[in-house]
Amino acid sequence: MKIKIVSTLLVFLCCLHLTNAETVNLDERLQEELDIWRTPQINNLIKSTDLFSVINLLKISFLKSLKISEVKIIPLEPLIITTKPGVIPNAISTLIDTHANCTQSQESIDKTLTSNETYKTGSLYSFTNNVNTSSENSLNLSLKLGDSTLSNNNKNIVTITTGKTTTNTIDETTNNTLSERVVDQIPPMTKRYYIISQLIGFGYYDLNGNISADATLTPYDPSYLSSNKLSKIIDNEKLLFNIKGELATFSVKEKRFQRIDEKLTIDHPDCLIPKSKFPENITSAIRVNELSNISLSEIEPIQSESYSEVIEPLINNMNIHTGNVVANLLVRAKSLSLGFCATKVSTNTKEVGILAPPQMWSDWYTLDSYLGETSFDINSSIECDTDVIFEIKYFK
Repeated sequence: MKIKIVSTLLVFLCCLHLTNAETVNLDERLQEELDIWRTPQINNLIKSTDLFSVINLLKISFLKSLKISEVKIIPLEPLIITTKPGVIPNAISTLIDTHANCTQSQESIDKTLTSNETYKTGSLYSFTNNVNTSSENSLNLSLKLGDSTLSNNNKNIVTITTGKTTTNTIDETTNNTLSERVVDQIPPMTKRYYIISQLIGFGYYDLNGNISADATLTPYDPSYLSSNKLSKIIDNEKLLFNIKGELATFSVKEKRFQRIDEKLTIDHPDCLIPKSKFPENITSAIRVNELSNISLSEIEPIQSESYSEVIEPLINNMNIHTGNVVANLLVRAKSLSLGFCATKVSTNTKEVGILAPPQMWSDWYTLDSYLGETSFDINSSIECDTDVIFEIKYFK
């Protein structure tokens, strides 16, 4: 049976935007801070009366040669999370499958229903303020929402890796497939709908926090410096850097499994023999139980291209006039709410029931057949409290 996904998650991963993203290169920034620190040191030595003493000259040469290396990033505090209004509404992922039992006895089924589309769960981070360095660093930042840490899939840590693999977007989402095993007994002359629906909830947050950085000074000579760490010679406030970004979380909030039955008649579309083969130049889709009343030799062949198959909105009590074609009159329905709705569409002599799925079109159902130019008065009815729209397909 055909399997469908309703309200496919348009991942819905487009909600995070790197607007005016700024990534601080720590190698360059820390080198600049070192330069700022040593410039007055060298100037003072140059102004000294002992400028040409061997000690001063050696110290000036040493200061000029100083460089930073082995940059380290140090988390200071959890990233503070504040909730934002969701830019994406909650979505429903629905898997629909049907099984029609057109016999007079009960029928057993055992099968696994699996969607051919995926949905995502997990977290997606997007950083507008970030840091980078050529040194390899794995920065584990905890997340804090109010007075507690945010737990997502038993994780409250986001890892920012600096170096060659640095990125401003961290995707920790996972692809999932909606599936369900069904073991069931289908009553006689019954079409059973199996509906698996999941509510996918989105969380949307701002991230903000500070980290600190340090670096090793090379070359190092204890005669001139008390430590080989940059943090020991400059104001530590100059080594603070802001991490800022956004977080989107995607998780299954609720899962439901429903069975809905539709009683069948012997002329229901699902209980008809496959369409009979007509000459290639005739567009044909006649009901099998009407074939005994039809003599193909009596039908004047009509070239298909003489008429066009059209799809039009179906309005209650509307009248249509078909072209001179042998074909079926097809209808379909769509519920505009988040639930299914039972509907009926009829002509003067035929009626078909359609279970309109939420937010998507149903399959096409055969309402009636026509042998050449025919007029139909068509009525539709809705057996629920929601809005439903219909379409009709025929040759004209």
